[in-house]
Amino acid sequence: MKALLVFLLAMVVTCGRTSHAEETTPQQKARLKEIQEEAKAYAERVGHVISEKQMRENAKKENPSPDFRRIYLKLPLDDVRFHWKFQEKAILLAGNLTLTIKRGETTETLVIFHDGAVSDEWEILPCCEPGPDEMYFGFTSKQNILVSEKDRVELKLSTKGDVKGIGPDKTGILKQGDYASFTQFKIYHLEKTTGEKDVWAFLNNDGWNINWKMEVTSQLGWMGK
Repeated sequence: MKALLVFLLAMVVTCGRTSHAEETTPQQKARLKEIQEEAKAYAERVGHVISEKQMRENAKKENPSPDFRRIYLKLPLDDVRFHWKFQEKAILLAGNLTLTIKRGETTETLVIFHDGAVSDEWEILPCCEPGPDEMYFGFTSKQNILVSEKDRVELKLSTKGDVKGIGPDKTGILKQGDYASFTQFKIYHLEKTTGEKDVWAFLNNDGWNINWKMEVTSQLGWMGK
């Protein structure tokens, strides 16, 4: 399971390669390249490989019919490139995070975390070696959930305090408050080197109608550059 999640992270890193190309400085490009190469190398070691051609083909597939799929999501934090760790896990989990899926007249609200703990049906993505008080900003559902690319998806976060965080190239603070954003699922059909098939419903941090603003406190992240 951990291997698959690491592979999925690597795929998202590669998919986002060109989205900010015109905005980045040479130093930022170098940092991003290091992140991409590290993630791709680890994915290959654990036996999950997907080419850019396969990713483009996946992006062209339409999956309008509802089906049961695992959900992969990252919080829509503004100005975050691929990875982020919250450094005050207890403060973040003291609030609540919900995902609401609306399909026609049907609405389902899933609780991801509340009252200090992640729900039993969800888990934090294992990435970037978080410390004892840290947590990554991504989650996956443990079970398949009925979803469609036509669903209207809303993510809501309520925090009870300011939460410090760190990325590869900056630090910042997510201020206390209520946050909400809308998007739609992206469905990816993945094939492992074993021949097994996996179908995931993605909610990446770059596809939401509103990104959640953070206060950037420094341009020095965990890569130390």
